[in-house]
Amino acid sequence: MTFASVKEENKDGEEKHGLLMSYEEVWVEFYYFLEQRGYRLRRRYHPSWIPSWILKPVQSGSIFNEDALQSVPKVVDAEHIEPGAKVMLAAEEG
Repeated sequence: MTFASVKEENKDGEEKHGLLMSYEEVWVEFYYFLEQRGYRLRRRYHPSWIPSWILKPVQSGSIFNEDALQSVPKVVDAEHIEPGAKVMLAAEEG
């Protein structure tokens, strides 16, 4: 299995709204694992993600940036690559 880690600069803090919340880090860690099984997560969860507002400055974590939208705890939207279907994935504890 291939796992990834979250870049420190992408972790949310009081001054860095729009970055990854701690509950989202599992999706970064499992990004390649899920991709190898046919699921593509949003670019926000790619291990080498650079927030779009850093590349093209606007208000940090603005709602106008798709990649600033956080998931809810334990659930994330994704794409089933082969048919191109939108799916929801849920993390299970334990």
